Amino acid sequence: MKTYEIIAQTVLLQQQIFNCSVDQVWEKHIHPRIREVHSLENIRPYLEERKKQSLHPTPSRKNLHNQTLSSFGYTYKFALPLITEETWDNTIDDVGIVAFVQGLPVHRLDMEYNQYAFAASRLLKNETLYATTLEDGQRVFWPSSCDLPYSKTETYSTRQQAAENGYRELSCINT
Repeated sequence: MKTYEIIAQTVLLQQQIFNCSVDQVWEKHIHPRIREVHSLENIRPYLEERKKQSLHPTPSRKNLHNQTLSSFGYTYKFALPLITEETWDNTIDDVGIVAFVQGLPVHRLDMEYNQYAFAASRLLKNETLYATTLEDGQRVFWPSSCDLPYSKTETYSTRQQAAENGYRELSCINT
C-alpha cells in the first residue's frame, strides 16, 4: 500500500471517529510530521478513491497508525504504568480485564491522556439448602450434599435465610 493511500485511509477513519470534516482531521488529528512532509491536496485524490471503497475496518487495517508512523521512521513504545501494591491488592484474583490508554492526545489542553482501568467479577456458588416441615412439626433445613429422605418444600441459598424463616439445620452425620 502506498503512503498516500495509508494516509487517506487514516484520515477517513479518523473522520468517522471524531465526526468532523477532512480539513479538521488534517489539522487536529494527523501527526505534525506527516503534515510537514505531505500536503492535504496531494492526499485528496486518494481520499476520493477510498470513499468509493468500503470504510469498514478489516484485520489488515488494525495497525494503520503504527504502519503509517513506522513508514516515516517513527516507533511507539508502550510502557506499563506503575500500579501501587494497594491497587493490585484490591483486585480480584480471578478472570478480569485490564485496559490501558497511553498517549492519547488531548488537543485543547495540549497534553496526553494516560490511564488504566480494571474490571473483574467473581461468581461464588453457594450450596443450595433444602427445607421442610417434619411430621412432628419441626422446621428443618439441610445442604443439598446430604441425601436425606425428606421432601423438599423450600430452598435457600444461605443458612441465615433459612434460620430467619424459622428453620434449624439438620446434620448430615447424625441422621
